Amino acid sequence: MNFIVITDLVKMDLPHICIAGYLQENMTCMRLLLRNKDTDLDWISADNGIIKPFTKIIVEVMRNKGNPRPHDEDTYIYQAYKIIEEEIPDSEKIELLTATCFASIEDIFETEILGHTYLLEGTGKRSLGTIEAVSAEFHTYVESSEHGRPEIRGQLIITDKTNTIYTLPITDLHYWAYIQHKFPDPGTVDRDELRHFNTTLSASISEADTIYLRIGLGRPVAKQQNSMYLQVTGIYSFPDYLNHGDYYSSLF
Repeated sequence: MNFIVITDLVKMDLPHICIAGYLQENMTCMRLLLRNKDTDLDWISADNGIIKPFTKIIVEVMRNKGNPRPHDEDTYIYQAYKIIEEEIPDSEKIELLTATCFASIEDIFETEILGHTYLLEGTGKRSLGTIEAVSAEFHTYVESSEHGRPEIRGQLIITDKTNTIYTLPITDLHYWAYIQHKFPDPGTVDRDELRHFNTTLSASISEADTIYLRIGLGRPVAKQQNSMYLQVTGIYSFPDYLNHGDYYSSLF
């Protein structure tokens, strides 16, 4: 059996999610996959609790999926798991994030990031990593989906330690749970509300002593020359920019 500390819960097309973390014994980064089903909201709430960032779980690892780089973190696990610790202490969170931290966003992938937004398929040494940000500013907005319905979008404007600025989509599940809690009906949200929301969240995270961000790569997009786009898969500040609120129940 294997102990894994979860660092990434990523919003996809809900209820489907992506989940990743680090093997406690050797700090190997793993994106957890099931053989016969997608990881989803039901799966992360199956063990008398909810898997959240920095939950420690015990699972049995089957094998690495054998994907080519940069997505070679993909690892098959058996479906059953047990929550060992609902949330590790802040001191252990900081220790883990520091141990997995790169000097810059480009250093995570060890290749050129085109337009500060994407990589070409087959490039990059890995698809997940941590940085300590100099600053982070939220940009949450509403736009029409391809079906004509209003949908909330979220971006984070990041300055890394090389003073390079990135504007990346947010896929951090807790951020989206907070959005669902604040704005359950996107069609009724006005610009003033979102402006105040962005100002408040940005001010909160700017007051933190440390901002750690998990940065990941999406899968190749066939319609866009198989580009792999960067995304913010985890937003962790100390003190916490959401004041330790727990908004996951908004998703269930």
